[in-house]
Amino acid sequence: MRDFLRRQWDELRRNLRPNEAVYWLFQILLLVVVKIRMGVQIDGGDNYEPAPATLLLNGHKRDWDITVLTPHLYYHRGLWHPDGRRMAFAGRADIFLPGFVVELLGNLKWLTWMVDWLEHVSLESFLLWMRTYPIVRVPEVSLYYYLVELQMEQGDLLLGEVLSDEILEQLDRWRAVLASRKHSAQPRPSRELHISEVRKWKYRKVLMPYLRRRFLLPQRYAEYKEHQRKKIAEQLQGLADSLKRGDTLWLAPEGTLSRNGSVGRSRSGLTLLLDLIPPDTRTLPTNICYDFMTTGRMRVCVAIGPAIPLPKSQSRSELLEQVRTAIALQTVVTMSMLGSAFLWERLQQDQSAFDFETALTAVSQRLDALSRQSALLEQGLTRPNGVRKRLRSFLRYCCKKGLLTRQPDHTYQVQSAPFRQEYFDHFFWRHPRYCANELASLEAALAESAPGVLKKAGAPALTLRLQ
Repeated sequence: MRDFLRRQWDELRRNLRPNEAVYWLFQILLLVVVKIRMGVQIDGGDNYEPAPATLLLNGHKRDWDITVLTPHLYYHRGLWHPDGRRMAFAGRADIFLPGFVVELLGNLKWLTWMVDWLEHVSLESFLLWMRTYPIVRVPEVSLYYYLVELQMEQGDLLLGEVLSDEILEQLDRWRAVLASRKHSAQPRPSRELHISEVRKWKYRKVLMPYLRRRFLLPQRYAEYKEHQRKKIAEQLQGLADSLKRGDTLWLAPEGTLSRNGSVGRSRSGLTLLLDLIPPDTRTLPTNICYDFMTTGRMRVCVAIGPAIPLPKSQSRSELLEQVRTAIALQTVVTMSMLGSAFLWERLQQDQSAFDFETALTAVSQRLDALSRQSALLEQGLTRPNGVRKRLRSFLRYCCKKGLLTRQPDHTYQVQSAPFRQEYFDHFFWRHPRYCANELASLEAALAESAPGVLKKAGAPALTLRLQ
């Protein structure tokens, strides 16, 4: 009891420090919100036991990932036994710049009157309190955020001093369109405009394309490339320094959200970071899967794998492939994956009609094959009654969302259109093939780690891509 009280007192005293209180209170708030909205299952919590420094390489599925992972790992041993380690994050650099709030909220009609004010709001102070470190994703830098950074560093320059004729002509055409909509507006040539005059919501559509060489004057593009090279080197050193301070660092090696559910190739910046981190850093693969294609509360499965040995003798391609496979192996099998793969296969085989027992047999066989390969399973799938319950819930969800039609004879008919359209309900992760791709990545990783096992088990790996 005395040790327990001392531990709680030390935890409270640490968290009430000014530079720690915001982080601590926000994590508690996130924990409460997530527990209300979701049921969270954690596999491999023992792998996260204290170590000198820990790098979590995470398969990035949704913006919810960090809000789920951070508080649950902090309290993975229980509310009265907090972990004590802080988690730092590598986040896209543009979230630190003024105006990012508009990207999140600008389309809400009730906020249109606040847009001009939100253009100047920055989340930088809050993000730094949350131990978030910026990292530039060079291929995805937009022309708009280039202008924001340029104005912050060099002042409110004329557009003619920065942009090429091609983009200036586009701005002239767009300004003419705006003037036709609002007759009181007096169009001015884009060469006479300053950066601040186009940093408004009405110009976002023109300036949000990814930055390309042809958008800038040649000397500006050369300056931009050199500036980005130096910035990335500084940002990688900042991530390494967070590990040296004893924080756990969360990093998505893919550099962005998975758009189709599969685990993609890690970016080469990971190899540069591994050269900078302390030699005793432990690297853990992590994956988060959302079992949302069932009725009721969403289930979230977090899996933390054993440390990955990353010898320096490996080539860059071998190292990145090893990381990708390790993350894919931490996929937790859910009914959303099993059911989606079953429906897609029925469409591929031109057998769109089925009954419950047919679906149950196919799902059970695949589940048995995966379990014999030691794949991680959502807790509800570890019992036969749980599998039946989860499958019925999945079928109800699909009927509700228009993926299935239930016939009078109690059979089901798969509707092909939702499986073939580009997006589903405007959220890429709701596409019915997204979960099937998650399962395909796992099966491919299992086949790679144990060649021949998957084929013998009678569960052929899928090769799916969102069209």
